[in-house]
Amino acid sequence: MRANTSCKNTVYDILYGNVTSKVMEYGKIKEDEAGQTFETMTKLKVKSCGLFIDKDISYLAASPDGLIIGENAIIEIKFLFSKRLFTHLRPYCK
Repeated sequence: MRANTSCKNTVYDILYGNVTSKVMEYGKIKEDEAGQTFETMTKLKVKSCGLFIDKDISYLAASPDGLIIGENAIIEIKFLFSKRLFTHLRPYCK
């Protein structure tokens, strides 16, 4: 950005833009699949949830992938695109 260019659009894009990529889309699809697999394997149910903001420290927040029903626990799923072909551990996930 040039020194004399307004930063308004750049700031707007950073704050409100929708950042996405094929890798992120892949992860989101697999995240849902992994959550269903978790429920099947553990016999626990997961409920979707939103953003949790700390009541004392308002700038501290978390957005887990779900709440595990009946447990005092959350679930956070990461599905690494770089490991998408990593299949040799699947037999141990039963």
